Amino acid sequence: MEKTNIAFVVGATGYTGKAVVKALRARGIETYAHVRPDSKALSEHRSHFEAQGAHVDSTPFTEAALLETFNRLKPSVIFALLGTTRSRRATDNDGGDYRAVDYGLTATVLKAAVRAGGQGGCSGNPDRAGGVDVGRGQGAKARQYPEVSQAFATPSSADRRPAGDGSGYQDSPLSRFVYLSAAGVGPNSRVEYVRVRWQMETELRASGLPFTIARPAIITGPDRPEGRPTERLAAGIGDAALGLLGKLGGRDFAERYQSMSGDVLAAGLVRLAYDPEGAGRVVSGPDLRST
Repeated sequence: MEKTNIAFVVGATGYTGKAVVKALRARGIETYAHVRPDSKALSEHRSHFEAQGAHVDSTPFTEAALLETFNRLKPSVIFALLGTTRSRRATDNDGGDYRAVDYGLTATVLKAAVRAGGQGGCSGNPDRAGGVDVGRGQGAKARQYPEVSQAFATPSSADRRPAGDGSGYQDSPLSRFVYLSAAGVGPNSRVEYVRVRWQMETELRASGLPFTIARPAIITGPDRPEGRPTERLAAGIGDAALGLLGKLGGRDFAERYQSMSGDVLAAGLVRLAYDPEGAGRVVSGPDLRST
C-alpha cells in the first residue's frame, strides 16, 4: 500500500500536542489535530489549528469511530500524547482519571491503529478486547468515557507480532505510533500514574506496530497555559542540582532527568517519528534534545 505523509495527533489540545502540531506544520506535513467532539473549546481549537494550516478532526473516542477515521485518512504517523495534568492528578485520589485517560483512551487509539494495520492479531476482531475495567468506580474521567471501559487485551504469545520493527505492517500506511510516556516508568512502581504508563508501553510493544516511546522528565516553559509557578521553580532547582551532578560524573542521569520545553520535546518527537532509526526505540532526554 502506498505510504501517505499524514500525521494524526491525539491529545493535540495539550501543551505538548499543540507544540507537535506546530512542529509538523513547520515541516509542511499534512496534520490532523484531534479535538474531542464534546470539547467546550472546540471552536477556539479549530481556529487555532486551522490558522496553522492543520485540519481539525473530532472523531469520538470509540474504537469503531477511530478505526473508520484511520482507514479513511490513512495516517503514516499517529502521535498519542494524551495525559492528565499534574493538578488533576493531585486531586485524583483513586487514580481513575489517569487510568481512564492516560491508559484507557490511549489504549482505544492503539486498538483502532492495530486494526487499521490489517495484519492479523486484533485486526477486524473487536471481541479480542477485554480484561481491565477502567470505568467502574475509578474517577470522573472513567465515567465520562464509558467507551474505554474495556482496555486493550495483551495478545497471547501465539498472537504476538515482532515488537516495534513493524515487520508485520509493510503493507500498512502506518509507519509509526509515537507514545508520550514519562521518565521513570517501569514495572515495579507503586505510583499509579507510572504503572498505567508502563502498562500502555507494554501493550504498544506487544501490538507489533512500529513504535517510538518517549520518556521525558518535567515538561515546562513560560508558555504553558496552566499557572505552574511551583513546577517551574521545581524544574529550575532540579536542573541546577542535575547540572552539579553532571559535573560530578553523573552526566547520563542528569541529561535524562533534566526538564525541557514543549517546543524542544515536540521537535524531538517529530524528528524521531520520521527517522527510520527511531522505530522500536524508547527514548529519553538526550535523544529528544538531539538535533
